[in-house]
Amino acid sequence: MPCYNVSQFLGECLQSILKQSFSNFEIIAVDDGSTDDTGQLLEQFHKKDQRIKVIRQDNSGLGAARNKGFEFASGKYTLFIDSDDFIEDGLLENVVHTAENTDADIVLFGARTYNNITKVYGQFKFLPDKRIFGNSKVVNRKNCPDKIMQIANVPVWNKLYRTEFLRNENLSFQTLHNNEDVMFVLSSFCLAARIAYLDQIFYNYRRGLPNALTSKKTLHPLCFITAIESLYDKLHEKGVFCEVEKSFVNIAVSLCFYQINSMQEKEVQKLIKEELSQKHWKRMKVTEYPDSYYDEIGKRNFIRSFILEP
Repeated sequence: MPCYNVSQFLGECLQSILKQSFSNFEIIAVDDGSTDDTGQLLEQFHKKDQRIKVIRQDNSGLGAARNKGFEFASGKYTLFIDSDDFIEDGLLENVVHTAENTDADIVLFGARTYNNITKVYGQFKFLPDKRIFGNSKVVNRKNCPDKIMQIANVPVWNKLYRTEFLRNENLSFQTLHNNEDVMFVLSSFCLAARIAYLDQIFYNYRRGLPNALTSKKTLHPLCFITAIESLYDKLHEKGVFCEVEKSFVNIAVSLCFYQINSMQEKEVQKLIKEELSQKHWKRMKVTEYPDSYYDEIGKRNFIRSFILEP
């Protein structure tokens, strides 16, 4: 659980949504078992603006909270915004306009970091990749199968979704302690008929907070493995794995490489190593493809060495 008062940022988040020029929206705020004054603050906002619906549940984690909120979604499009972040003016108007003009299932848009301590904005490393789009307004797995999962960063918050698309594909977030959006986002890329890109920065991801994500990962270091395996199974279930196989292998390698390097404690690395040596992981053969299959062969070799280290 966060060791800071979530409600200190919630008000800013809600205000950034309520002042949007596009006014035909609903806010579904999920109070996931808060123990501070979040509930009271949400009630105050609800009384002032009936577009805000407040849903309460016992603390179940971020994935479950997003799933619960989505159950009540009635709009044509859905955005998932974290309560400690905030959005820029014009986001809703521009992403809806883009979705309508391109008939997209997903609209990607830019984001930046905001350091809560220094109050300085920064660049994000893994944003929508304009090179994959080229001169095309939309892409899908048919026209870029080998790169479809590399098209943007994994977190869900800088993506607009067609609500009907998510429901038709029965997509939901995993109830993991971290990496809960890996399977949701990456499988959505593979299943969408049309993915559009809006080349503007509209989302501010707050950093410099206590309870860093790295500490959550250390406490639950195997979630990323569960997420990758679930993605593998989902792609097979939907019958698209063979089309996006190369993209999957490379995204799995990249995720593994990042996770291993972000958790340096010896006991944690031992747990990860043991898990990557098990049959349930080996069945995917992530590190067993020919060298030419990998975008970054060094990452594949690192994982192989890591597993074999005594």
